[in-house]
Amino acid sequence: MKFKIAVMFLSIIMLFTISTLGICIEKDIPSFEIVGIYKKSTFSIVVPKGTSNQQLINLIYEFKKAREDHYLNKYFPPTTPGGSKGDYAAIFIYVFSDKPKATNTLLEKYMEGSTFSESDKVFGQKYAENVSAYYFYHFLNNQEFGCLGLRDIDVKSTKKYKKLFARNVPY
Repeated sequence: MKFKIAVMFLSIIMLFTISTLGICIEKDIPSFEIVGIYKKSTFSIVVPKGTSNQQLINLIYEFKKAREDHYLNKYFPPTTPGGSKGDYAAIFIYVFSDKPKATNTLLEKYMEGSTFSESDKVFGQKYAENVSAYYFYHFLNNQEFGCLGLRDIDVKSTKKYKKLFARNVPY
């Protein structure tokens, strides 16, 4: 019985991986792996090294389209499962090309950093410099933002920063 369940579970994972890979190839977006999750709504993902800026742009626009067309579940687990505003009322995605820079531990440290601590500020800026692209959506504030590099409330724009789209965001 346990063997059948394990085989069924592996089959589901393989089907999800194959279908996601098919979407990625079809739309010229890079494949990615979820490496870190913070409080259900914030993800750090890793794309292959050598991913082009155009592929990163395609990926960020794909996340936007997936949210608008209600298929983010093909990429991410629900961030607000069963919520009155839907399963993805808020989502934050940090894209990296270097897996050791995208760990769950580093994501958590970045998210919990203090703007009052000088060492946290330095860490936050160094973390931001490793971000290849960024996407976020927040239903309650009617905010949506996508960029190459990173521009965030508590960090300066990174060298790679290029705004792709923004709604109700101060930067």
